[in-house]
Amino acid sequence: MKISEALTILNITNYSIHTIHNISLNELKKYYHIQCIIYHPDKNNRDEDATLLFQNINCAYTTLKELITSYNENNENNENNENNTNDDLLVLFFNFIINFYSNSDNVANFKQDINNFKIKAHIHIKALLTNLFEYFSIAILEDLYHYLLHYKKNQNDNTNDNTNIYNAIIEIIKTILEEKLEDHSIYILTPNLLNLLNSEIYKLEINEAIVYIPLWHNEMKFENNIIKIEPLLDDAITIDEHNNIHYTYYNKYSNIIDLVNAKSNIFIDLADQTIEINISDLKFSPYQIYSVKHKGIPKINTLNILDNTHKADIYFHIHLS
Repeated sequence: MKISEALTILNITNYSIHTIHNISLNELKKYYHIQCIIYHPDKNNRDEDATLLFQNINCAYTTLKELITSYNENNENNENNENNTNDDLLVLFFNFIINFYSNSDNVANFKQDINNFKIKAHIHIKALLTNLFEYFSIAILEDLYHYLLHYKKNQNDNTNDNTNIYNAIIEIIKTILEEKLEDHSIYILTPNLLNLLNSEIYKLEINEAIVYIPLWHNEMKFENNIIKIEPLLDDAITIDEHNNIHYTYYNKYSNIIDLVNAKSNIFIDLADQTIEINISDLKFSPYQIYSVKHKGIPKINTLNILDNTHKADIYFHIHLS
């Protein structure tokens, strides 16, 4: 869960994502208890919305509590280490300056000072990145990890320095991810497209508790459990980050001409529905996009995870040859 979402769910208005680490655990508990009193399932009998909101409240509290605890621990543990590292860098830098002016003819020492400074700076940067990534959620770290792997793979041959930097960052993220996932159980749900279009909700039993999972979401968290939703889709179909459906369609110009002469349209089966594409709306172009607005999967509402009132779009990527 994002920090901004957790703040909204707990109705915390006097702190932002940049200042929430300043809140005390006691103050956080007060916000948590107030929302629990309002939305506790016992006070909202037979109301599934209240149950889901209560789950969101618990998740929001856990997210912020972990963030604040981690921040406080890191500040205490790293303050001395950070000061020592800064002092080491300053000493190396001053040695470098002194050697430069007093032994300007000694090229070997000059290069050694530069190398020592680069090594220490590299260690310091790794420490800073490690501390920074500790605050990221598992979902964000996974996205960042895959992005960097993809970016590195698609890069042309670069200098060794750049390659080493990317490798170091990727390794840091991988290590932090492995540590975070050690404390979590992961459930993977694999709905089909029809389940998503029908806004279906899956009842998942975790430790004798029933957790309601809206299948049009990507990932949810319940206590120390991560629920990933990975739809099983045909090769021609993908779903983007906004829950829009993208359908890749291939046809021939000759077939399109036949449809025009027959005064017919294109019909595409999508799960249990048939989408009609009006031939007159198409161009004789090798590639074009035909959109069907507000007829797809529900958009994700992080403030009310059951909300399925707003539908995303369907995009047909039409290739003619």
